[in-house]
Amino acid sequence: MSAAQAAFDKGDFRWAAELLNHAVFGAPDHKAAKELLARTYDQLGYMAENVLTGDCDVVEPLALGALVDALAFAVDAADGGDSMYENDEVEFG
Repeated sequence: MSAAQAAFDKGDFRWAAELLNHAVFGAPDHKAAKELLARTYDQLGYMAENVLTGDCDVVEPLALGALVDALAFAVDAADGGDSMYENDEVEFG
């Protein structure tokens, strides 16, 4: 339990969860282990949420640019063109 608490305090939530899972399965009535495991899962959830939504202003333009490139290639390939871009000028908006 002390190693799990130390991992939690350092912010190593995955290791804390691993240790606490073993502790809870080994002693299901250990209230402190269950509470710390619940807090650890909360922290892991917050981290996952931040990764998915934290930098949307950066991720969305990159994804849009990749989509535009993929569509340009698909349209050019369907048209039978020799190069990916037959027109050097690309206008957006």
